[in-house]
Amino acid sequence: MKKITAFMLFLGLAAGILSCRGNAFGVKEDEAIKQFFQWVNQGRYGMAMDLLDEKSFFPDSQAKQNWEEILKSFQEVNIERIEPANPEKWTGDYQIYKVSLLVKLKPDAPGLKLPNNDWKDGETNRWIGVTKAKFRIWKITRFATNP
Repeated sequence: MKKITAFMLFLGLAAGILSCRGNAFGVKEDEAIKQFFQWVNQGRYGMAMDLLDEKSFFPDSQAKQNWEEILKSFQEVNIERIEPANPEKWTGDYQIYKVSLLVKLKPDAPGLKLPNNDWKDGETNRWIGVTKAKFRIWKITRFATNP
């Protein structure tokens, strides 16, 4: 009986860790996007970066540092609307969403001067792709300004 109780406690802790570190089993695909921006707003940049697909965003350590600086440039970023984009092109492992955002950047943040940083204050649309990664966790694979 003690072994069963200890195992159930272990499973509960593991599920809690997974749900804190990423989008655990059974979470909808667009939840990765929502969670990403929530963590950015909370200043939890490392956790937000865990939701970015490493192959797509971090080909080297400099790219990873640049993305962290870009995320730190946001004072606030809120999802106004999220909707499926081109669902006829979706697969079981890849989906894309049109996300309407309201962005407020920190003035003079170092990340604003980085190459390829096209984030600006105000309303913006981003087409955000998500893919199913290891352990069925959905990760962001792209931010684009058009489909």
